[in-house]
Amino acid sequence: MDVETAAVIKLLDRLIALVSTWSERQDRACAFFDSVANIQSQREDTLTYLPRTAKDNRMHQWMNPVTTPTIVLDFPDLVPRLLGKQTRALERSLENIQVELREFERVAASLEALRRDALYQLTGADSIPKKPSFHPASISFVEAASWIDEVSLQYRRELTAKQDMLASLNLGSETTNIQEIRDRWGLQSWINLQRETEIRDRLKLLKSMEGGPRSPL
Repeated sequence: MDVETAAVIKLLDRLIALVSTWSERQDRACAFFDSVANIQSQREDTLTYLPRTAKDNRMHQWMNPVTTPTIVLDFPDLVPRLLGKQTRALERSLENIQVELREFERVAASLEALRRDALYQLTGADSIPKKPSFHPASISFVEAASWIDEVSLQYRRELTAKQDMLASLNLGSETTNIQEIRDRWGLQSWINLQRETEIRDRLKLLKSMEGGPRSPL
């Protein structure tokens, strides 16, 4: 294996590792969003059993015994306690999403560092000894650096989109947009997964041609 090929494999291995980490974090964040949506829906249902005004401090004065669950009538303090529990669960899920966002920021920063490394190595690629290769599986420094630059830009844009989504999140009972944000979050519109599949396949083929170690792709 020549020096250029070894360097290309090392760079692309780093790329694949970073986008895989992002994918894992994306799955976790989506699960937390689903939790937020579910808790918010339950919370809205619970709010309907709270007194409608400050004067309605005794439930039996305003609740319809036909449509109100018996347990709510029998235990007047149940609704406030349940609401408090749901609120705390909602806050924990939102905090978890913020944690995932920081992980997205870390991955995006690492991708940017990788992009700089690739471009730096590309500037010195002409001085690296290499043998001509006409094999269809070969990947040049220029091609690898171009892929890394493209993918890094996609993830920076997706990170900005996610930051904007969280900033616009509204959990008001009348105007909540949690499902809209969840759907947009899951789409990852800025990321070209087809390109990533191409890179994985090309890297796997290159490694098989060179007889090098196969990292999980």
